[in-house]
Amino acid sequence: RAARFLCESDPAIVLAGDMLLDTDLAALVERHRARGARCSLLLRRDARAESFGSIGLDARDRLRRIARRFDLGGETQAGVFVGLRLVSPSLFASLPDRDSFEDLSDWLAPLAAAGADDIVGSLLEPADCVWEPVGTPCEYLAANLHTPRVSYFDSTTRVAPGTQVLGDPADLILGAGAQLGAGVRLQRSVV
Repeated sequence: RAARFLCESDPAIVLAGDMLLDTDLAALVERHRARGARCSLLLRRDARAESFGSIGLDARDRLRRIARRFDLGGETQAGVFVGLRLVSPSLFASLPDRDSFEDLSDWLAPLAAAGADDIVGSLLEPADCVWEPVGTPCEYLAANLHTPRVSYFDSTTRVAPGTQVLGDPADLILGAGAQLGAGVRLQRSVV
């Protein structure tokens, strides 16, 4: 339903909202365009691949495998998909004709299986792509209490302006404008 809006960008950057991510987006867009790709998936070499699954690419960075549910063979490298896609407007013409679908399995995999060689991945090293999932309460708490170094937070505080970090070691994060009432005691929380 957002395809018309997304077609206004070339490419559209589609990012899942359940992660903390820091990487050079301009470089990814430049690489996407230079390849003539219709879709570029951001992958990261990551020891957590067993937990999150991985996507396999061939020697030309073309999509060959999605976790255990799609495999064309010919994989030479793999990484964890971090939820960032660069999508060129021309790809939206091939959207599945239904209201609900999963983009990897129901849209990109069939295109790759039909021979599309412009569905590619960019595989980055951990030093070039900070990625922390925050899709569960435990992941969200861990990312707040132990925030990785990212370019968009001050290197010493690593928090957004107005945020308070309390406890030693830090175990309570109060966002800007958050207040605790009299007598409230919290630990290992994000407010």
